[in-house]
Amino acid sequence: MRFIANGFMTEVPDGWEDRSLLMLVGPVSRTDFAANVVFTREPVDTITSVEDYAAEVRQRSRAEVGALEILDEQATTINEFPAYQWVQQCEIAGRRLRQLQTCILTGGVVFTGTCSAEIEEFDAHVTAFRQIISMFQPFELEDVEE
Repeated sequence: MRFIANGFMTEVPDGWEDRSLLMLVGPVSRTDFAANVVFTREPVDTITSVEDYAAEVRQRSRAEVGALEILDEQATTINEFPAYQWVQQCEIAGRRLRQLQTCILTGGVVFTGTCSAEIEEFDAHVTAFRQIISMFQPFELEDVEE
């Protein structure tokens, strides 16, 4: 399998999976925290629903950070792909963060976008976060010209 990302490509050996992580970093706040968006990619079986996957993500997050407050959640679509989106807040390493999380199911792969900012700065970044998520468009490697 060919792996193409961020201006490079390589071949993935048999038996290996693409579970890539991509981070976009925004402006640094007055408290020296950069708003950011992290995309992860995880293969799933074809019977997994985006709602079930999102519930697993929230459960894993609670196990990692403890108190996790869900402020809003909804099933939605992103460019015609089923998605599940929620806003949560928690404390990580002494910082109070608010995050917009979006799981997007594309066949046998779920892409999760986690948009993070300090609670006090979140509203200043939410438009950029929503723009990044709404413009998300997966593609098949066969569609990429060599």
